[in-house]
Amino acid sequence: MKIDYLNRNNPNIVKNIFVYFLFFLVPFFSFGQYDFSRINSKNNEIYPVLHPNGSELYFTRANDVGNIGGQKDEGDIWVSTLEGNVWSQPRHAGSTINNRFFNSVVGFSPDGKIMFLHRRYPTDDKPPKSQGLSYSMRSGDTWTFPKPVDIKYFKNTSDHQSGSLSADGKILLLAMNSFSSRGKEDIYVCFWNGNEFSQPQNLGSTINTSDQEMTPTLAPDNKTLFFSSNGHPGKGGRDIFRSERLDGSWTNWSKPINLEDINTEGVELSFLISPDMSWSIYTSTVNSDGFGDLNFYELPQDSVYEVAAVDSSTFQFETETPEEAVQPEKIFTGRVLNEKTRDYVSYTVKIRGGDYIDSLNITPPQRQFKFFVPDNLDRIYVDVKAYAYMPITETIRLGNSLNERVYYLKPLEVGMTMKLDKIYFERGQPTLVDSSYSELDKVVNVMTENPTMEIELAGHTDNQGDSQKNLELSQARVETVRNYLVSRGIAETRIKGKGYGGSRPIASNASEETRKLNRRVEFIITKF
Repeated sequence: MKIDYLNRNNPNIVKNIFVYFLFFLVPFFSFGQYDFSRINSKNNEIYPVLHPNGSELYFTRANDVGNIGGQKDEGDIWVSTLEGNVWSQPRHAGSTINNRFFNSVVGFSPDGKIMFLHRRYPTDDKPPKSQGLSYSMRSGDTWTFPKPVDIKYFKNTSDHQSGSLSADGKILLLAMNSFSSRGKEDIYVCFWNGNEFSQPQNLGSTINTSDQEMTPTLAPDNKTLFFSSNGHPGKGGRDIFRSERLDGSWTNWSKPINLEDINTEGVELSFLISPDMSWSIYTSTVNSDGFGDLNFYELPQDSVYEVAAVDSSTFQFETETPEEAVQPEKIFTGRVLNEKTRDYVSYTVKIRGGDYIDSLNITPPQRQFKFFVPDNLDRIYVDVKAYAYMPITETIRLGNSLNERVYYLKPLEVGMTMKLDKIYFERGQPTLVDSSYSELDKVVNVMTENPTMEIELAGHTDNQGDSQKNLELSQARVETVRNYLVSRGIAETRIKGKGYGGSRPIASNASEETRKLNRRVEFIITKF
């Protein structure tokens, strides 16, 4: 089957498109332009990749408040779905395949069950030690935590890495600075051998120049190359070019042709063809409402390509042990509001459990946080904090499902009493129990993040025993707490304290159950 592009004629073009359509069972495609208006924003939309089902578009968005690292995050993966001929409002693709570092999709296996991603994914919060590639497997509507993909003798000395996977899943193109690079970034090809990708091979001097070659993609024939370059004659910063492979060597190419219909004085990147080969997507910085925007281009009707054979079993990543390859997950969602006004606030939420750790920074108008929690955890620890608010820590025992949580944060203000329930002393003594220190550290953190804040410590006991001794004990306990805060770096001048003995109960002293509520230390904000 053939579908040609730009320079060939084929009277059976419509027939061939429908044959391809039936072959892949692509569930969409109406005629006319596909609207990206809901996707494009004031931020940078780059590196689009279409899922093989044709109805999901993955791309990278930079510096969005909804990214894991907030507005400082250089790129998270987002996804949009096709609704008629309009792409939906995109949603963040989740904390499993996104972190505070740059994230982008390379491509998918032919059956769409495996996603390939640029760079390695660290299990801690440290930057990845290697760029390379990773893969993630589909689990319902989510993706599993990415694992490394082997590329023989992989090396990239550039901060930039882009590329794509062919539709048949056998050919990987990478733009990077590696062995035998002619300039800043060259384009390389790797081949899947059943276990790993082969050593990257430079495409040669017809394609690569002393400047930058980026975002390479292949047409469905695996012969026609599209790439962006500022080393070939063009109109602007970087233009998109087309070249055809002339033999099986992958170093013999036709002279690159500038796609003049779409190139501008700005930057054009990532030219990729839709599954039915009737249209394409690319990014451009011209006429955008921010940095890069996604653009639609309708392919000429005289375009023809041969379609390479597709084998859906090309990749066999641990498919014999799906319980290991596809880790079941629970979805944990929630919102955070100001306790007094019920307004949404900007906040950070962090969850921990076993080896799992993840965090999100949320800023309005985004409201809800969402985590994909491994199903094998029996509990998670949730920390919620926001500037000028009292933080909240919660331990959640996991059952079959996780209900949405709503957290109400108390705004820090003069006169506010911060009552900490987990500060314990040895019976009748001013000595802190070890479990109290983590609770006191919350006060340390709040005072460190709000350096003008001053507090008064108020110590209380129940009314059992000698009232004078209770007064002295409460004062001694105040001094113990004050000394700990000072030992953690809080200036003495910011902390005052007084013991009140049993003179200010908040509950009945008639039973032990209620008396223990009166044995407390309170933190009162006197300056903020």
